[in-house]
Amino acid sequence: MDYSTLVKEEEPRLSRVPLTALYEALQQVKDGRKKRGCRYSLALLLTLLLLARLAGATDLRAAAQWIRLRKGWIMEQLHLSRATLPCAGTYGYALERIDAQELLEIVAGCLTRWEAG
Repeated sequence: MDYSTLVKEEEPRLSRVPLTALYEALQQVKDGRKKRGCRYSLALLLTLLLLARLAGATDLRAAAQWIRLRKGWIMEQLHLSRATLPCAGTYGYALERIDAQELLEIVAGCLTRWEAG
């Protein structure tokens, strides 16, 4: 028998979306953290967490690990100059201080614009 069940998978849609556009959309989310001691922008934290969640990370520790393992790719795609990435505690602290409904509306609007384009 000369048949194969292998099917060429379609390229993931996220890879066709510029990550900088997602970052720019997430800059609209109001940051509830105090300015003192903030090393990472809220938009960067949310972008990284969204990517990790789309990749299957189910909690903050798993997301932080997923992000650390892809540090080179993330720094290249988002044009980061800082040599370090946030830890799980930083993500948790930031998430506790944002409005989830506002975040949901911004992400939904951004994804809707990508689909329309």
